[in-house]
Order: sequence, then structure tokens, then C-alpha cells
Amino acid sequence: RGDRERVLSDNEIRWFWQATGEMGYPYGTIARLLLLTGQRRGEVGNMAKRQIDRPGRMLTIPIPADKSRRGHLVPLSDMAMAALTEVPPLPGRVMMFARNGVKPPGSSSFYEANKRLNRRVRELCRAEIAAAGGDLDDACVEWFTYHDLWRTAATVMCQLGHPVEFVDRVMNHSGGRTGIGRTINSVTRIYCRYAALDERRAALADLGSYVEKLVRG
Repeated sequence: RGDRERVLSDNEIRWFWQATGEMGYPYGTIARLLLLTGQRRGEVGNMAKRQIDRPGRMLTIPIPADKSRRGHLVPLSDMAMAALTEVPPLPGRVMMFARNGVKPPGSSSFYEANKRLNRRVRELCRAEIAAAGGDLDDACVEWFTYHDLWRTAATVMCQLGHPVEFVDRVMNHSGGRTGIGRTINSVTRIYCRYAALDERRAALADLGSYVEKLVRG
């Protein structure tokens, strides 16, 4: 499969969840939120504390942080809210994923974290296959990137029956495409910040429930 088609399987999501739990904050937590919210690495990794409305269970991505330059609202599922509890309390915290509360992780740090994550997912795959008496020559997990988590979230929501136009709004894709093939008029999208919020909330809630059943079932 080409890089633009990579989607994690159910087994890979299970191994991914265990590996991110072992990694912990900040990179494991970021990776979990990428899958659970369907947002991009920069939008999650650079998240400020003020963007989170915990009582309203909402993430607001303001225009400066939003690749589409439109601003975006992201309803938070139970699983996403649980992932946010992994962020340690820190007096004066400004940025959610800055160890010092101020400066978020850089690109090189993300790259190294993703290498560790892929390595651990592959180890978990091989261990499970070995325990079942399988052929380890077949225990190869294809490399995945943070953007593949974004694509996986979109695919799962569509597989669960949510219309692609609502999934596309969840993903906030500037070109009007989830990668699945339907296009939404870009002019219409300017007015979509609050549109279909209930449908977006339902899609993300079902995504969270799907992941929860995989990793806790």
C-alpha cells in the first residue's frame, strides 16, 4: 500500500494502544488523541490548555493553529477525555504537551517518538504471534506515521456508518476530502464551524467506543 493509503488494522490498534500506554506522556498521549479526535499532529501537539473546555467536552482549534485557516470545533469522546487525564498537572501550564508547560515538542522529537512507537508495536505483534505458535516471518507491522492515525480515524467512522460528509467535517480537511473520495464545496465549509456538531459528536463518540472495545474487550 502507498503511504497515502495506510490504515491501522484492529490488531494494530490494540498493539498501538498498549505501546502508547507504555510510552505515556507526552508522546503516547498525543498519539492516542490523534486517533481519537481525527486531528493533525500539529493541532494536537501544539494544543494550549485554554483550548480545552472540559465541562463542555470540546476542543477548540483556533485559526492560527488550524491548517485550514478556518478554526474548528472538536467534540471529545469519553476515551479522549480519559486520555487528557494523562496530562500531569503543572502550575502555570500553558501548553498541554510541553514538559515545562511552555514549549511544545519539536519535529525531531516527534520523529524519534514515532520510531519507538513503531518498534514497540512490532514487538507486541511478534510476541502475540509467537505465543499463538504462528510464523514470525509473517509478523511484520508496516511502518505507520502520525498522519496514518488521522486516516485511520476517518476510515473507522465511515465503516461505522457515519456519512462521509460529516466525517469530513470532523477531520477538517481543507481540500474537502477525507481520502475516501467525496468532495464538499470549499465555500460552504467557511460556515461549517458549528454545522453538524451533533453528527460530529456522534461520529467521534462511536470512534471512541470502537477503540475502547478493541483495547479493553
